[in-house]
Amino acid sequence: MGLYSPVAYLQTPVTATPKSICVTILNFFKAPSRSLTLPQLVR
Repeated sequence: MGLYSPVAYLQTPVTATPKSICVTILNFFKAPSRSLTLPQLVR
């Protein structure tokens, strides 16, 4: 059996911030991301 890694293709705004990138990734996986701070999003 081989190793597998999830791959997600995301479109971010031109002026993406670290927080908006984290929110976009979490939204792709349908994870809650409302009213979280950047450290909480990263964690």
